[in-house]
Amino acid sequence: MNQVQWLRSTLLALSIGVLNFFPTPASAQQPSLEDSIIEICHTQANIWESFNSPLFPGAEGKTRAKRTQAFVLAICANLEQQQNQFQESLQTIEKALTIVKEIDDREGQAALLATRGFVYNDLELYKQAEDSLQKSLELCRAVACEWRGKILNRLGLFYYTQEHYDEGLDRLQEALTTIDQLENSTNEADSDLRQLGQLLKLLLPNQQQCIAGMEYISSLFGGNVTDDKAAIFQNLGLIYLGKGDRQKALASFEQSLQVSKQITDNCSTQKVVALINIAGVYQQQGKSDQALNYLEQAQNANRFPSLKPPILGNLGTILFQTGQLEEAKQHFEQAIQALETQSEPRGDINQVALFEKEADYYIMLQKILVAQGQNLAALEVAERGRAHVLAGLLSKRLSGQQKVEFPNLEKIKKVASEQNATIVEYSIIPSLEDITNLNREDYRNSELFIWVIQPDGKVNFRSVDLPQETSFQELIQLSRTSIGVRGRGNSTSTPSKRNSTTHLQQLHQLLIEPIADLLPTDEEERIVFILHQELFAVPFPALMDAEEKYLIEKHTILTAPSIQSLSFTRQRKQQLKNSSPPKGREVLIVGNPQMPKQGVGPNLKPLAPLPGAEKEAKAISPIFETKPIIGSDATETAIVERMPNAKVIHLATHGLLDDFSGIGSPGAIALTPSGQDDGFLTTTEIMERFGQPGSTPLKAELAVLSACDTGSGDIKGEGVIGLSRSLIAAGVPTIVVSLWKVPDDDTNLLMTEFYTNLYQKKLDKAQAMRQAMLTMLNDDEKGNFNPIAWAAFTVIGEAE
Repeated sequence: MNQVQWLRSTLLALSIGVLNFFPTPASAQQPSLEDSIIEICHTQANIWESFNSPLFPGAEGKTRAKRTQAFVLAICANLEQQQNQFQESLQTIEKALTIVKEIDDREGQAALLATRGFVYNDLELYKQAEDSLQKSLELCRAVACEWRGKILNRLGLFYYTQEHYDEGLDRLQEALTTIDQLENSTNEADSDLRQLGQLLKLLLPNQQQCIAGMEYISSLFGGNVTDDKAAIFQNLGLIYLGKGDRQKALASFEQSLQVSKQITDNCSTQKVVALINIAGVYQQQGKSDQALNYLEQAQNANRFPSLKPPILGNLGTILFQTGQLEEAKQHFEQAIQALETQSEPRGDINQVALFEKEADYYIMLQKILVAQGQNLAALEVAERGRAHVLAGLLSKRLSGQQKVEFPNLEKIKKVASEQNATIVEYSIIPSLEDITNLNREDYRNSELFIWVIQPDGKVNFRSVDLPQETSFQELIQLSRTSIGVRGRGNSTSTPSKRNSTTHLQQLHQLLIEPIADLLPTDEEERIVFILHQELFAVPFPALMDAEEKYLIEKHTILTAPSIQSLSFTRQRKQQLKNSSPPKGREVLIVGNPQMPKQGVGPNLKPLAPLPGAEKEAKAISPIFETKPIIGSDATETAIVERMPNAKVIHLATHGLLDDFSGIGSPGAIALTPSGQDDGFLTTTEIMERFGQPGSTPLKAELAVLSACDTGSGDIKGEGVIGLSRSLIAAGVPTIVVSLWKVPDDDTNLLMTEFYTNLYQKKLDKAQAMRQAMLTMLNDDEKGNFNPIAWAAFTVIGEAE
């Protein structure tokens, strides 16, 4: 059954349902358009589950009913995906897949597997997305279904996001060939969509909703073949940009524009995206006039909220380049406002090369404000940029507010006072050339903005020029390598004292010395570092001054994703109010699960076992009078079931701080796989289960991830950000994360010291970690003075 036949079956299903089964709504309060259509589709799916056709009795009738039921469920899944109801969409897909497998409808299986891949991709579960799309593609090739071009196109974009450019080119070239063979189905599909428009008049209460519903359903079928072809050329352009070939990228974007002009809808998404991307290439080449011409065309043609920010951002950058600071500021303020207020899914933005990362808008606005001398306003923007993702969830959970209120300067000062801490916020600022450089692999950072907020409310700003001969990320990597840190699967090595001292001092010169006069002189007073991007991977306790004294010897250190997150963690800590030390089943300790496999195809291998993590779990368990969960017992399902009631969660297992082999969004915890799960508890899954408004938050006052590390050469800090944000959103006020795999004996000693300091000596969490590190540093008999043994751990969030 092809796409046109699918649509006709769906029309028949909905028509019979409207005429015979669907009740007239009595409620005066009308549901949203999308919810109305979802409700209609689910109702029809339920009807077709037991429908007996008078035209086709017996087995044939049952098969037709099941097929129609599956197709209606597929529409439900698409709608739910469009509404960001990802878990509901996955459940609907699984139900439909069961039906089409039962009737051996392989084309239906291919379509549903493709949709599941798209949902996984939206959830940033890239391994699962690739697996589903590949299975769908194999089925499509076997039955020659017309979904093949769409799947190949999506796979091409998927490989682009993973920077696998050659694989992406292969898929997109095949997609072009496939699409060219399907251009005869457009008229039939348009005719059927007109029939659907007539049907929607019966279902939706007014003309405006009917028109919107028609557009909405039409968008679910991906437009016509011409639209698909324009999208493929768009993705080819992105891949050529990734490979650094601007001329081929420009040619591909221009081809996409030409194809998109054939689309009946003169305001198509692909046309606007093509105009933006062409402008971006001209902008990078320094051809501002040509860039402005295409951006003005894009602005005039655009009616899609998700594409408004990149248009405004590109225009603002050109204004900044030409010295029109006030006008540039206004454009970026409008872009950020549009970004934060839009409610529709942002799938189109994945095809925009420039400003594809939300952070770019906030960074550019900070740059403009500092150029205008508005340093404190730039702090508010810096905080707003890193706070808005987490703030949206936590505002609803903790205060019931639907509207997110970002902290202004007075609220920022109030947080510093409540924390009784000096807050240091960093922003890494790339050069303007880097921001307009569409090949992100060539990024070089230009400046470091630093704000210091004292407990008494005084705010100071400093700006540091960053070295150009070595990128910040390279310097961080060198500092880690110099103290003996290796990537996942490699043992640590003996560091060279000269090299480690040099690189740790270089980082100290850039990050600490410019503000050293503003930091507290009392070593027990807290400093909270609000980090940015790869700074999350910096071992701050080990930063060394000119006298070769470590930062942890002079200061008590915490970190946080944002200043606003400190307000949320403080509220959450006050809600928990755990008076007595946790013990027994109140403490969840996991050590060395039976490791899950990672990779694709022949590269699918289990992560290395961690026998030292098992020793660690057994060593700390007596402190809490509990038993650790070890090996094959530590399944993802079992651990997730225990997490909601635990006051302390200690996971001595691989914590993946990168997107190693595409297991999902950066940040995942390795557990034992079972029939119900893959063994990777990802940041997305933590957020979905415990971090959404309306879900039950975790009761833990502390979560410790003691064996985290990254693959070699990938030092971006995204995994630490992901894990800390997800656990804070899940209700945990304090998280302890290691930045690399610490030698076994050293971890055992440090964690034993930490828990003893915390629960027996009654120190706060920051002081407990500091004293544990100083024990390692100064105890000649038991300790280890090398930073690799003690500097990996960072306390994130609340100290108390």
